[in-house]
This record gives sequence, C-alpha cells and structure tokens, in this order.
Amino acid sequence: MKIVLLGYGTVGAGVDELIGSDPRLNSSLEVSGIFSRTYKNEMRDRFLTSFDDVTGSDCDTVVELIGGLHPAYEYVKAALLSGKNAVTANKAVIAAYYPELSAIAREQGVSLLFSAAAGGGIPWLKNLSRAAETGKVLSLKGVMNGTTNYILDEMTERGGEYASALKEAQKLGYAEADPTSDVKGFDTRRKLAVSLFVGLGTFVDETSIPAFGIEGITPEDISYAGKEGAVIKLLGTASANEDGSVSAFVLPAFVSRSGIFASLHGSENAFSYTADALGTQCFTGAGAGRYPTAMNVVRDLYDLASSGTPFPPVVFREGLVKNYGRMRFYVREANEIRIETASIDEMRDAYEGKQGVFIALMP
Repeated sequence: MKIVLLGYGTVGAGVDELIGSDPRLNSSLEVSGIFSRTYKNEMRDRFLTSFDDVTGSDCDTVVELIGGLHPAYEYVKAALLSGKNAVTANKAVIAAYYPELSAIAREQGVSLLFSAAAGGGIPWLKNLSRAAETGKVLSLKGVMNGTTNYILDEMTERGGEYASALKEAQKLGYAEADPTSDVKGFDTRRKLAVSLFVGLGTFVDETSIPAFGIEGITPEDISYAGKEGAVIKLLGTASANEDGSVSAFVLPAFVSRSGIFASLHGSENAFSYTADALGTQCFTGAGAGRYPTAMNVVRDLYDLASSGTPFPPVVFREGLVKNYGRMRFYVREANEIRIETASIDEMRDAYEGKQGVFIALMP
C-alpha cells in the first residue's frame, strides 16, 4: 500500500521511521510521498511541493499529521473525495467534522481511520469501537491529557505550586509554550467528544460539554485530597441516557488512591469504559509522544493494508449533552473549605471567575 504523509514533524517522521526500519511493515507499506512545508534530507525524492501532487498521485492512503483544524480538514476531505483512504491523528478535525467526512468516505468506498486521535499510543478507540459493535457501552471516563497529569502529579509528589509544575512541564516538552488548551480542559473535552461517538454512538458539539481546568488548584487542595485518601486528576466523564442524550463533563476530581487513575504518574493517560456484557475495562500508557502516537497511526495503516477496513463506519446520531444532575463538590473560596451538593451548572454560575476552586468528589 502506497502512502503519502502530510506533515513531517515529530509524529510524521516517527511514522516514516517505524515503517522504514521494520521489514514486517515495509513489506506491505511504502511511504511513497511526503508533503511538507520544509525539505529534509530523509525525504529524498519523495518530497512533494503541492497538494495537487498528493491527490494526483497513485498512492492508496493519505496520512494527515499536520495538526490543527485548517488546512488539515480541507486536506483530509480532498483526499477522501479523490478516492483515497485517510488516516489521521487529528482530534480537532475528527471532533468537528466527523459526520461529513465519514459520509464522504462511505460514498467513495474508502476508509477514514483515526485511532491515534485520542490516547496517543494507547489502543483506546479501536477497543472502544469493538466493545460498541458487540454490546452497549454505558459510560466512559479517563485521564486523557498528559500535560495536566504531569502537573498534578508533580504537585502531589513534590508539593510544589501550579506555576512551577507548569514551568517544569514546558521545560521537559510535556506542555506547549501556550498551554491553554491543556490546562483549561479543552484538549480533554475534544478527546471525550471523539470517544463519545465511537463508544456511545452520539455526535455532540464539543463546546456543549462543560469543561473546567486545573489552573486554580493549589497545594492546599492537594493536601486536603491526600488527607481524604485521594489525589486530584483532570477527568473526562460521559454516560448514556435512556432518551438518547449523554451526560458529560471535564472537571478536576478527587479519585481514590486505591484506583487505577491515582496510579498514573508523569504524562501517563488512562481510559476506561463500562459495557453491559463486558463490565469495566481500562487502558493505560503513554498518551502522547513521537513513537507511541506514530505506532497507533502505523497500526491503522497495517490493518488497512491487510484487512481493508479495520475501523468500521460508526453509526451515530446527533445528540445533546444534558446536565449530570447534582453531585458533591469540594469548594475552596477565600480561606474557607466546604463540601457542597449541586449541579455542574450551578457550581459554574456560582464560582467560575472567582478566587477559589471547585473539585468533584467522585464515588
């Protein structure tokens, strides 16, 4: 199977290296072209300067690893319309345009694969898809962002302030120079939205999912959690409702030290689902990085080359996000700490934008 890579950054170069160095892979996969803004010696005679050269080539599959929403969306759409399979690790494109892109893929008789769009190297979406095909997924949740897990883990293990933990994360490359998407929960929300339509069959506008980040968390909050036998993690959580809607949120939460989420250190991620026949299953590992993410892309390519369509088209419906109802929250406002029972909307209206923080007390 001939492949053209769009983008040759960290993940793109990793995909090229993994395929080129493994005879089991390069016997069936060939990176025949690379479309990139800059030339590198590794590209040799595969360098393409125009996207028309991509759609006009004899490749079977286009792999989009540029990132961001535009022009990545336009490239993926054009690839599908030209009768080529598309593989992407781009959660932004999938979260925003999956209904349109999947419809085009079906019409053209090609595949749209995105196993690396949530979970990095963790085989999350593929296993979630299989669980949904053979049963009913009732709920899912996870620590879906390595940056925030690193920061909270540093604060827990070393007792430091948020600002110093963020600075260290940036120094080590776990956090971007502008960490807004990570620390405000937007990255987790996007991965949760992608997981929702794969597992629960419901496509929602990602911005309809309430999302709250970790910027206001202090050592005082970390200490309180420890005294309660818990640690603080940023969780994405969703469950199916009988009327076809979903309840979903992204929120800092106290999780028990005896649970799987509390065992995550550094930039590790963990995802879990609960299904009617399977019960609860959990997947942990590296949620980002050159080789973990590249490996999930290569898995999609290898499965596509060997079996045609490894990621069956998702049957989904347009859905609404409903409030989770009343929950228990830890609230710190000024010098006061208290426990409140309220809905997420009530907590947001009462405390968002004020000095302090509210954190879910998970069962």
